[in-house]
Amino acid sequence: MSAPADSLRADARRNRTAILLAARRAVAAEGTSVSLALIARAAGVGAGTVHRHFPTKEGLLEAVFAVQLDELVARANRRRDFTDPGGAFFTLLTDSIESARGRAQLCDAFQSDSGWPRRLLTASVLRYDKALCDHLDAAQRSGDVRSDVAAEEVKALIIGCTAMQVSGGGRIVRLALEGLRTGKGAADGVTKVKGAALNRDIPATHPGNRDGGEPPRCCRICGVALERRTTGRPARYCGAACRKRAQRGRDRDGSEAV
Repeated sequence: MSAPADSLRADARRNRTAILLAARRAVAAEGTSVSLALIARAAGVGAGTVHRHFPTKEGLLEAVFAVQLDELVARANRRRDFTDPGGAFFTLLTDSIESARGRAQLCDAFQSDSGWPRRLLTASVLRYDKALCDHLDAAQRSGDVRSDVAAEEVKALIIGCTAMQVSGGGRIVRLALEGLRTGKGAADGVTKVKGAALNRDIPATHPGNRDGGEPPRCCRICGVALERRTTGRPARYCGAACRKRAQRGRDRDGSEAV
């Protein structure tokens, strides 16, 4: 391969990295409504360069979230400690909960939901699932985690804990994670691997805890906390995108739409 070709490909990789970093920061600051023009300026490239790498805004946002998920997996793999598999497993859970703040933005960005399943994001999800299963298996074999817990149940717990954590229920999150432990580590386990965001008690004015009411409901697809309705049936999904995904899932299973 010629030197000019190598240089061009290196430039393309640098541009892609710069665009993803700029998009990640812009979405964190402005939300998913941020313009591609602003992202291009922040990345120091032209709008045409952004479009060459990411022909659609949805494709760029998908890449941003896929990178974030891959980073979570990479951290989990680096932390995998065969001398303390239980600690590594619970650290993965707390990291997953703390880093899930972008889930609501993801639903907003893909509101039209016309491109599911999205190959890039699906591949990242599969890598995360493998890391979670590997850590769970190791923690169960070491006796740190209950043997009757399945990976899908752990994922459902992560979704629920994410909704609670966003609403300030750090103590409830810790108690929920504690329920995964065997008697071997139940006394002091989860509190040793809590993150800063999980270290808050649920306030008296918590949206889902006013007047001693029930905890907040969360979207059945993505786990985002839902606003409590004062009239009508309780909401089950955060928006049209998750509602459509649930409908397609029911169609695939051959069940009736509810």
